Amino acid sequence: MDEVTPLSDELFNSVLLIIPFSSLLLLMEILIRHQYGKEASLDAIMDRMTPGVPILSIFIFYTTRYKQDRKMQLLLLAISVLVGSRMLWLLNNASWLVNMRQCPPLATVWIYTVVQLDLVAAVAGLLAVGGFVWWNGLKIL
Repeated sequence: MDEVTPLSDELFNSVLLIIPFSSLLLLMEILIRHQYGKEASLDAIMDRMTPGVPILSIFIFYTTRYKQDRKMQLLLLAISVLVGSRMLWLLNNASWLVNMRQCPPLATVWIYTVVQLDLVAAVAGLLAVGGFVWWNGLKIL
């Protein structure tokens, strides 16, 4: 039978993931702005980070809490494939404004879901996204 983890341990484990993935979200926001020649001002970044970090934190807490459950692994796999495919499609077909709005959170969630998946599921998800890219003739670089 599974051992029950105390809430304090669950919170600690979540914080260990929230801090680096919030930093990753910040990095993606800054990089996409530089990619399109826009200034990465503190106001612009804070407007994106203020709502983004709490949502990301709740998502990380609950997915970390139930990470070992097979249903959660299937959900994370589905999210990984959908988000990865969407982001790569946007980068190839959408306008710069759409890319600036959607790609940083999509990249962060995609990386997070791949990290949280079991190895076989992570590889399957990456292969599925690679198949989507190949099927649609998209460019990765």
